[in-house]
Amino acid sequence: MIIVLFCGYVLFWGHYCFSGYLNVNHGVSAVQAGVVTVTVLWMRPVGGFGGGFRADRFGKSRVLSITMFITSATLIFLSLIPAGSAIWLVYVTVVFAGLLMYVIRGVYWSLLEDCRVPVAAVGIAIGFISFFGYLPDIIIPRISEFIYNTFGDDVAGANNAFFLVVAGFGLFGAFTAAYFAMRMRKREKVEAGA
Repeated sequence: MIIVLFCGYVLFWGHYCFSGYLNVNHGVSAVQAGVVTVTVLWMRPVGGFGGGFRADRFGKSRVLSITMFITSATLIFLSLIPAGSAIWLVYVTVVFAGLLMYVIRGVYWSLLEDCRVPVAAVGIAIGFISFFGYLPDIIIPRISEFIYNTFGDDVAGANNAFFLVVAGFGLFGAFTAAYFAMRMRKREKVEAGA
């Protein structure tokens, strides 16, 4: 669960670059970039509710795995869209990525139920998971600093590289969530046969 939360939170860090990406990579005005990023913020209730609904219906870890994979693929796609492309495609892709990020944020804590933490230890478990799961708040700014310093004046290239790094973490998280889902199915089969 710690790895899934960590990688999901790294994916969420990708949205901090949306405004700069739109402005630098695609020449969008600061005002228009602001409109798009505010639209992304309005995806919180849609992603949270929609993700929770899907998780209840198809399984929490399965929904997380699929959503993390699609989010990573979307960020990779954003990094590959050349300047001068249809701006509506860029806008839709950014908003879609934001929606997916909020699905992940709305669902990842629900995995705690599957971990079967004893009620007396839930508080310490949440503290422990949070400590490691939210380390991207410390690590990602350092990675970002390294990327942007390495690319120097090529801010557009740095934005693309940042999305690729974040997508890499997301793919690792997707595979981890898929493994978690497999373990849960195996446990259900064992318990059903008992």
